[in-house]
Amino acid sequence: MSDKSPAAKKPPSPRHESGPAKQSGTSKRTAANPRNKGLRFPELHTALGEVLRSCRNRKKVSQSDVGLDADVDRAYISRIERAEQSPTVATLAAIARQLGVPVWQLLKEAEERAAGRSGRGGV
Repeated sequence: MSDKSPAAKKPPSPRHESGPAKQSGTSKRTAANPRNKGLRFPELHTALGEVLRSCRNRKKVSQSDVGLDADVDRAYISRIERAEQSPTVATLAAIARQLGVPVWQLLKEAEERAAGRSGRGGV
Protein backbone atom coordinates (compact mmCIF):
# COMPACT_ATOMS: atom_id res chain seq x y z
CA MET A 1 0.00 0.00 0.00
CA SER A 2 1.30 3.43 -0.95
CA ASP A 3 1.61 6.30 1.56
CA LYS A 4 1.16 9.03 -1.02
CA SER A 5 -1.33 11.71 -0.05
CA PRO A 6 -3.25 13.74 -2.67
CA ALA A 7 -1.09 16.79 -1.88
CA ALA A 8 2.07 14.86 -2.74
CA LYS A 9 0.72 14.08 -6.23
CA LYS A 10 0.12 17.74 -7.13
CA PRO A 11 2.60 19.21 -9.59
CA PRO A 12 4.32 22.38 -8.43
CA SER A 13 2.61 25.66 -9.19
CA PRO A 14 4.01 27.51 -12.25
CA ARG A 15 4.89 30.41 -9.94
CA HIS A 16 7.38 28.21 -8.13
CA GLU A 17 9.03 26.64 -11.14
CA SER A 18 12.52 27.82 -11.75
CA GLY A 19 13.87 28.42 -15.17
CA PRO A 20 15.40 31.08 -17.31
CA ALA A 21 13.99 34.49 -16.57
CA LYS A 22 11.88 35.95 -19.32
CA GLN A 23 13.25 39.13 -20.76
CA SER A 24 10.66 41.78 -21.24
CA GLY A 25 10.71 43.79 -24.41
CA THR A 26 11.81 47.31 -23.64
CA SER A 27 11.14 50.17 -25.94
CA LYS A 28 13.08 53.39 -26.17
CA ARG A 29 10.21 55.03 -24.31
CA THR A 30 10.61 52.82 -21.23
CA ALA A 31 14.38 52.75 -21.44
CA ALA A 32 14.45 56.56 -21.27
CA ASN A 33 12.13 56.67 -18.25
CA PRO A 34 11.77 53.29 -16.53
CA ARG A 35 9.04 54.66 -14.24
CA ASN A 36 6.59 54.74 -17.14
CA LYS A 37 6.88 51.02 -17.98
CA GLY A 38 5.42 51.16 -21.46
CA LEU A 39 2.66 53.71 -21.00
CA ARG A 40 1.62 55.19 -24.32
CA PHE A 41 2.14 58.89 -23.50
CA PRO A 42 4.82 58.87 -20.80
CA GLU A 43 5.18 62.67 -20.65
CA LEU A 44 1.45 63.05 -20.04
CA HIS A 45 1.41 60.36 -17.35
CA THR A 46 4.35 61.97 -15.58
CA ALA A 47 2.70 65.38 -15.76
CA LEU A 48 -0.67 64.01 -14.56
CA GLY A 49 1.02 62.40 -11.56
CA GLU A 50 2.72 65.68 -10.71
CA VAL A 51 -0.54 67.61 -11.03
CA LEU A 52 -2.38 65.12 -8.80
CA ARG A 53 0.34 65.21 -6.16
CA SER A 54 0.46 69.00 -6.26
CA CYS A 55 -3.34 69.29 -5.83
CA ARG A 56 -3.33 66.71 -3.07
CA ASN A 57 -0.54 68.48 -1.19
CA ARG A 58 -2.24 71.90 -1.60
CA LYS A 59 -5.40 70.45 -0.05
CA LYS A 60 -3.29 68.75 2.67
CA VAL A 61 -4.86 65.37 1.91
CA SER A 62 -2.94 62.09 2.28
CA GLN A 63 -2.75 59.38 -0.37
CA SER A 64 -4.65 57.14 2.03
CA ASP A 65 -7.52 59.62 2.32
CA VAL A 66 -7.73 60.04 -1.45
CA GLY A 67 -7.62 56.28 -1.90
CA LEU A 68 -10.35 55.66 0.66
CA ASP A 69 -12.69 58.18 -0.91
CA ALA A 70 -11.89 57.02 -4.45
CA ASP A 71 -12.24 53.35 -3.38
CA VAL A 72 -8.70 52.43 -4.43
CA ASP A 73 -5.60 51.41 -2.51
CA ARG A 74 -3.13 54.04 -1.28
CA ALA A 75 -0.37 52.26 -3.20
CA TYR A 76 -2.36 52.69 -6.43
CA ILE A 77 -2.55 56.45 -5.82
CA SER A 78 1.20 56.42 -5.28
CA ARG A 79 1.80 54.52 -8.54
CA ILE A 80 -0.37 57.03 -10.43
CA GLU A 81 1.57 59.94 -8.93
CA ARG A 82 4.88 58.31 -9.88
CA ALA A 83 3.61 57.66 -13.45
CA GLU A 84 3.90 53.91 -13.04
CA GLN A 85 0.23 53.28 -13.68
CA SER A 86 -2.53 54.90 -15.68
CA PRO A 87 -5.83 55.55 -13.89
CA THR A 88 -9.14 54.71 -15.49
CA VAL A 89 -11.49 57.57 -16.25
CA ALA A 90 -13.72 56.49 -13.35
CA THR A 91 -10.77 56.45 -10.93
CA LEU A 92 -9.53 59.82 -12.17
CA ALA A 93 -13.04 61.24 -11.71
CA ALA A 94 -13.22 59.88 -8.15
CA ILE A 95 -9.79 61.33 -7.32
CA ALA A 96 -10.73 64.69 -8.84
CA ARG A 97 -13.99 64.76 -6.87
CA GLN A 98 -12.09 64.02 -3.64
CA LEU A 99 -9.66 66.86 -4.43
CA GLY A 100 -12.48 69.26 -5.36
CA VAL A 101 -11.10 69.80 -8.86
CA PRO A 102 -12.85 69.10 -12.18
CA VAL A 103 -11.31 66.28 -14.22
CA TRP A 104 -10.88 68.58 -17.21
CA GLN A 105 -8.73 70.92 -15.13
CA LEU A 106 -6.41 68.10 -14.05
CA LEU A 107 -6.05 66.95 -17.64
CA LYS A 108 -5.56 70.47 -18.96
CA GLU A 109 -2.80 71.21 -16.44
CA ALA A 110 -1.16 67.85 -17.17
CA GLU A 111 -1.27 68.44 -20.93
CA GLU A 112 0.23 71.92 -20.54
CA ARG A 113 3.08 70.53 -18.41
CA ALA A 114 3.71 67.68 -20.85
CA ALA A 115 3.68 70.05 -23.83
CA GLY A 116 6.14 72.35 -22.09
CA ARG A 117 8.56 69.46 -21.58
CA SER A 118 8.35 68.12 -25.09
CA GLY A 119 8.49 71.53 -26.73
CA ARG A 120 5.33 70.76 -28.66
CA GLY A 121 2.03 72.56 -28.63
CA GLY A 122 0.22 69.41 -27.49
CA VAL A 123 0.63 65.75 -26.72
